[in-house]
Amino acid sequence: MPTLLRAIDTYAEQGDKQTMHALQLLALTFVRTNELIGAEWPEFDQEAAAVGYPGQQNENEIRAYRPLSTQALGDPQRA
Repeated sequence: MPTLLRAIDTYAEQGDKQTMHALQLLALTFVRTNELIGAEWPEFDQEAAAVGYPGQQNENEIRAYRPLSTQALGDPQRA
């Protein structure tokens, strides 16, 4: 895992910085790509260190919560 994250860190030199951050978040959370692409800011709860995904039947119902690591929440020192 550390090798993958180091490789992703260098991606910004070759590609888009937003893509680099998305790849990092995918690696840290193990969510499906379409879940990350479809995620909206209100689904991220920094205080609870979790992201909630709405249910497919009812968008007001949370289908799943995924915990977020300190790295996934972001380090202001690295931003």
